[in-house]
Amino acid sequence: MKGAERDVLISIRGIQQDDEGQDQIIELTTAGTLWRDGDTVCISYVETEMTGLEGVKTTFRIEEDKVVMVREGELQSTMTFVEGDRNESLYDLGFAAFLIRVTSKRVRARTGDGEGRLELRYSVEMEGRLVANHNYEIEYHPLEGPDTAGA
Repeated sequence: MKGAERDVLISIRGIQQDDEGQDQIIELTTAGTLWRDGDTVCISYVETEMTGLEGVKTTFRIEEDKVVMVREGELQSTMTFVEGDRNESLYDLGFAAFLIRVTSKRVRARTGDGEGRLELRYSVEMEGRLVANHNYEIEYHPLEGPDTAGA
């Protein structure tokens, strides 16, 4: 059962290294939403132009032993992260879809009362070829204001 939603401030710092070793650094702070779905902690936000996915809704479902990232909008994708595992998923851009393989190298999550931290390190392969290595640190904290009191 979905619990009450809380407004949160989400800070994302990511380093994406392409197959040629070039780093792209992404730093984003944005408003988002936090809720519980049973034992699962969920955070979501809408991507901005800075990430190249403007308007796409990204949701992280944080469970005890795995994290699932769902993207909805012009990009449709569900990636499952379990440390040490490889998972295949569809990366659908609307005009083209690709089967990708995600290898989770590090999956760490700390969730608390309205705040938490998520660390993901993973690689993405397409057609057997490394596309990129990703390192993300995501933190979320309650937004101040009357709507967050007691949530």
